[in-house]
Amino acid sequence: MTTPYEAPAQNSVPPKHPWRWLRIGLLAIALIGAVLLLLAPLRRTGALAVARRIQCRNNLKQIACAVAAYTDHYGEPPPLVSHSAAGQPLHSWRTLILEFVDGQGSDIYSKIDLTKPWNHPDHAELAQSTPPLFHCPSSSRNDGLTVYQAYTQHGGRLAVRDDSELLMLGETADAAAVPWMQPKDNINWFRDALTPNTQTHHDSIVQGVSSTTDVHTISASADRETRVKLLDDPGSDR
Repeated sequence: MTTPYEAPAQNSVPPKHPWRWLRIGLLAIALIGAVLLLLAPLRRTGALAVARRIQCRNNLKQIACAVAAYTDHYGEPPPLVSHSAAGQPLHSWRTLILEFVDGQGSDIYSKIDLTKPWNHPDHAELAQSTPPLFHCPSSSRNDGLTVYQAYTQHGGRLAVRDDSELLMLGETADAAAVPWMQPKDNINWFRDALTPNTQTHHDSIVQGVSSTTDVHTISASADRETRVKLLDDPGSDR
């Protein structure tokens, strides 16, 4: 017999609370959410790297299009270096092709006096800021420098050839960057200086473009012979 103050024997074990599983579920969701938050920056970083690589690719294609337009207009490819009548070096091919780049490119071109050298005081402000077309978004050098440079040349001019497999120009590492207006290219960088240990902008690859505007992706681990074949042309001076 039980008294009014005694619990029945069958109720000696308290029932499981119905909210227990809900709390466990909420805790699991919270843990999953925390993990996803930790992984989100990695996903964003990966997506950003892809976007930058695509933008770099588009820059190279647009540069090649401007080179083609220059060649069609003047009947010959742009010279690597323009000279005054007295033989003084003046400007880079990068400056010369801006005439054929719509928008900001042509605006910058209109402010440049081609009869004065690139480092003339009149060009100081322009020289200090790299135009977006000549800036690889994955490069840390945006202080008047560019990594877009000629890979080969023919007779002192960009090597324009009707072959989609032969590279005309492309990107270098930041360590080989040059002032964008300066008539200078580390023309042997791709052939001789690229190694598997080179700190590239796009996860151990570099991008180059042919004069037919075809962009190629080249592994930094590609051997020198392979790279030379991408430049090979009996008429080129390298």
